[in-house]
Amino acid sequence: MENNDFAPSRNENESSGESSPTDRTQTWQLIFEKLAAAPNREIYRQQLQQAAETMNCSLRTVQRHLQRWKEENSTVSQVRQSRGQSQVSDEMKHHIIQLYLKGTSRGNKINPMQVFRRLKFELFTSETPFGQEECPSLSTVYRVLHPIIESQQTQRRLGEARHSQIVLPKSSNEVWWANLIRLPRQVRDCFGEPLAGHPILVTFHDARSENVMGIKLALLGSPKEVLMLALRQAILPKRFEEGHAPINAWTACGLPKQLVVDWAKSISELSGLCSTLGIECHWRRPFWAMSATVESFNRQMMHTLALLPECRDQQVPCLSLADLEQLIIHYIVDHYNQHNSPKDLQHTRTESWEAGLVKFPPNVPLERSLNICLPKTGNRVVQNSGCVQFEGWIYRDAGLSSHIGESVHLRYNPSNITTILVYQQQGSEENFLARACIQHFHEESLSLDDARAIRHRQRQKRNPN
Repeated sequence: MENNDFAPSRNENESSGESSPTDRTQTWQLIFEKLAAAPNREIYRQQLQQAAETMNCSLRTVQRHLQRWKEENSTVSQVRQSRGQSQVSDEMKHHIIQLYLKGTSRGNKINPMQVFRRLKFELFTSETPFGQEECPSLSTVYRVLHPIIESQQTQRRLGEARHSQIVLPKSSNEVWWANLIRLPRQVRDCFGEPLAGHPILVTFHDARSENVMGIKLALLGSPKEVLMLALRQAILPKRFEEGHAPINAWTACGLPKQLVVDWAKSISELSGLCSTLGIECHWRRPFWAMSATVESFNRQMMHTLALLPECRDQQVPCLSLADLEQLIIHYIVDHYNQHNSPKDLQHTRTESWEAGLVKFPPNVPLERSLNICLPKTGNRVVQNSGCVQFEGWIYRDAGLSSHIGESVHLRYNPSNITTILVYQQQGSEENFLARACIQHFHEESLSLDDARAIRHRQRQKRNPN
């Protein structure tokens, strides 16, 4: 016969087949205490079913009486003294935090779920000195790491790109907007062969006058490098080779107070550069009030220069990267900047920019201070006779003779690598050593793309098969 834990003790009333009200109340009290002390859901369901059979009622009736008993009695359940306190030891908390900090060091990223899985694996393989301590739950790991994650998210370095509200510019060179697009056409090398890929175009627009401040067109390199080169060109006064200058003067120059970009992947290095130059860097996505202006410029420029795929019948022959950049500069200086913007129908964009300046011409930093915008190579050793190698070419300067055998790095302008800048790292600062010139090359300029095309052609001649 199955034992019933809720059966009342036998007394004289059983002989008559009747159950007294006192026995029934004691039975309910016993049922409530047993259900409240059930250690898990399985035992709770078994005891609930057994109570319903004993009291000859439904499961819902037992649950309703239990709920009423909990509300009316102060001795419903014993609250554990540690309620609201973490059940994880301090050593386990420290280990969880160390796993997270180790996973986020050196630019890596790790989330609490990955920390939980790693901790669970370590406890399973007994790689931790916690003995028989059980693995904390995922919610516990989140609770332990929450203060660390919050503190990391609220920290802000100087010059870091921000989502803050951009103040409406009241003068020129107060806010610049960066625009990056990939042109849908190919370019050729110095031998007339088409190059793989499509060039990247970066332009900077003054938010008040919509005047284009500077551009950079590049096929090689990351968007971050192209953006920094374009910023350098926009800040400095514009100089052109004889015979390549546009009809109108491109007077745009100066240092902006704020710089706005719309792609997050390109601001890790740009934020540090802006901090060095005293520029506030912001990230806005999508483009704020300048969205229509920038999109209109892109559309007009590519349609006028027949760069769109639907303009194939009007397209000019395949140009080199330098020729295409020169074509875009002429369009900007002689056409786009010479037309008025919807904001000011009485003046051209150039006139509006000049009128909005606090001081004309604006203050421009020294060109050497902007060399940090140039791409940087890895370390290399100064060879005999004070020369260094770059892209298969030899560069020499008399000032490097006293640094033979020392480690240096180079900075260069991809548009013309006939001259490179040699630096030596000293702590967190760069020490300028020399301006080395290319050897055995008699042309006035050589771009990085042409240099690589020449090397490729030479390899093909040496190894025709």
